[in-house]
Amino acid sequence: MDFSLTDDQVAFRQTARQFAQKELKPNAAEWDRNSHFPIDIIKKIW
Repeated sequence: MDFSLTDDQVAFRQTARQFAQKELKPNAAEWDRNSHFPIDIIKKIW
């Protein structure tokens, strides 16, 4: 049985990782400190 990811799955993972590094990682600590829920970022995820 082959458990390798398909090309689509690899592309999705890469896109999600890039989004998280660009949009989430730079602000995550501040959001946690301030108990902020970034609804604008959540809308981008959708």
